[in-house]
Amino acid sequence: MRLLVISDSHGRKSNIFDIIEMHIDDADYFLCLGDCSGGDDFEYAKAYFGDRLNIISVCGNTDWYSTEPAVRELKFGGKKSCSATGTPSVLNFPILI
Repeated sequence: MRLLVISDSHGRKSNIFDIIEMHIDDADYFLCLGDCSGGDDFEYAKAYFGDRLNIISVCGNTDWYSTEPAVRELKFGGKKSCSATGTPSVLNFPILI
C-alpha cells in the first residue's frame, strides 16, 4: 500500500489537483496534514476523480472552519500511526515512535 502525504496548500487548489492527478494511479490514500483551506482545496479533485480519490486529513492551524479532527489515529498496511497538525496546543501529549 502506498500513502502520499500532502499539506499546506493554503487555497492553491490547482497545486493539490496536479499532485493528485500525478499520483492517483499509484497512491492508495492521500494524507493531508492540514492547512488545505478546511478541505476546500480538494473540491475539484473530489469532483473529477470521484471514488478513486481516498483522502484522510487532519485540521491544520489555519483550517478554522474544518470539521476534521486535529489528531487522527491511522491503521495503514497493518501498522498504527498518529497524524496531527503541528500546532503546539494540539500536541499536548507524548507521541511514542
